[in-house]
Amino acid sequence: MSPKKGEHNSSDIFDKVFESDDQDDFTETEEYQHQDSEAQARELLGLDKKWELFDTVEKKNEYLKSEMRKRAYNNISTSTNPRGDKIREKQGIVCELLRENLIDEKVLKEKKVIYLGSGDSVEYPLTFGARNIVLVDGVFEISAVVHSLKSRIQSLIGDGKIVQGDGLFEFEFDFGDGLEKTRVEYEAKIFKPSEHDTHLEEYELPADCGLVIAFAPNRPMGTISLNDITEEQEKTKDDFSILYSHLLVDKDGQMTDLSPKKE
Repeated sequence: MSPKKGEHNSSDIFDKVFESDDQDDFTETEEYQHQDSEAQARELLGLDKKWELFDTVEKKNEYLKSEMRKRAYNNISTSTNPRGDKIREKQGIVCELLRENLIDEKVLKEKKVIYLGSGDSVEYPLTFGARNIVLVDGVFEISAVVHSLKSRIQSLIGDGKIVQGDGLFEFEFDFGDGLEKTRVEYEAKIFKPSEHDTHLEEYELPADCGLVIAFAPNRPMGTISLNDITEEQEKTKDDFSILYSHLLVDKDGQMTDLSPKKE
């Protein structure tokens, strides 16, 4: 479907502006026009924001508190383009959540953190303290992705032991107060699938979840709608918060924009 008048297709904007990065023969005027177009595109895509990061040893020691957690923060990744900007956004969101103590530690310790459209990016929820994680993505029907997830966990815990079960990994992770039992489940399912996703089972939010994450809502395998998640929240009356990209919606429906404000 084509964008309506006044709307922008973000992938088209990105492609048109950044595809010219390989062109070396700009005139001075063309170079200025290119830089201006790139600036406009970055603003439309939300890439012009200056996220505060844990970029010093002191900040990492204060908020991340353990070598495992620092390792997870340093290795946060994403398949969403442009990757460098989106990795910094993820790290900036973690920074804001921890600095402002926006998610109850009790929730992170006792309830499930559901990551919709996660891929194998386990580092993100581990960094802000989730002990019981459920990664939900159709890509887990591919055995290589499951193997990649296990490898990523192993790289974080070093010589620590991973116990593998049916659709889950259990291991010990140091969040800052010593090793704690941590569980990562993975589900080859889709939340609110479209008619094109009939080969995959629909994922239903469990009753014991405390936080639902969707970082890249517009994924190749379908769009995750904030309305769909909030409707589920209202329908079930479950006491969970939502982290939708850079928006934090608490259990009462109050929304906080975590992105940095323009000066």
